[in-house]
Amino acid sequence: MDARGYEAVPGVGWVMLINLSDCYSHTYLLSYPCVVGTQRVTRHPDTRDYQDALRLAFMAWGLPASIQADHESVFYDNLDKSPFPTRLHLWLLALGAPLTFGRLGRPTDQGLVERSHQTWYRQVLQGQRFADLQALHQALQERRDFLNYHLPCASLAERPPGGAANPSTLPARNGGGLARDGTGLRFPVAGTLVPSRQQYWRHLPWPTTLYLGPPLGASGSGGLL
Repeated sequence: MDARGYEAVPGVGWVMLINLSDCYSHTYLLSYPCVVGTQRVTRHPDTRDYQDALRLAFMAWGLPASIQADHESVFYDNLDKSPFPTRLHLWLLALGAPLTFGRLGRPTDQGLVERSHQTWYRQVLQGQRFADLQALHQALQERRDFLNYHLPCASLAERPPGGAANPSTLPARNGGGLARDGTGLRFPVAGTLVPSRQQYWRHLPWPTTLYLGPPLGASGSGGLL
């Protein structure tokens, strides 16, 4: 998981894309547009932005065994000699999907998601104008499906990466999907979510229901902690 540097997107403003990729299947899990300013950059993605992005990814793909990130301050306390887990890290720990960290100054430890930054820029942002943020979000979703299920990948013997982690191939999830009960977002999780070359997705006893917090955009939807 990593955020691409800010980019001026006509019709939307200054945007940073929060990108997630599966390092085993090479699947593009998500590219989430985070507006960080209108006329100029005024902020960076914060805990709530990452929670919103991760909720969307978890609802589409399930929970990973862990999530690799760099030492950005939203993930890691860089000011303390004995750092305590950040609020975002504690939220992920409560869900059973802890953060792991690459080595300082070694962006190659996250080579797959680092390379995806250019892919998302060239495939979606470059030279384009969007009516609004929702239009940009829709374009990113459509391009994700194309990259995962239609574009051959040389490292996967010219097969599209999504073939190893297609949500349509997942086992039934205890009643079939997301529940919206007015208080938040919940979804059932089956035991083995994605058959893969390595055990990237968590094995959970089922039926298991995970609570991901209030609905996106609702007051107080900053998280569980």
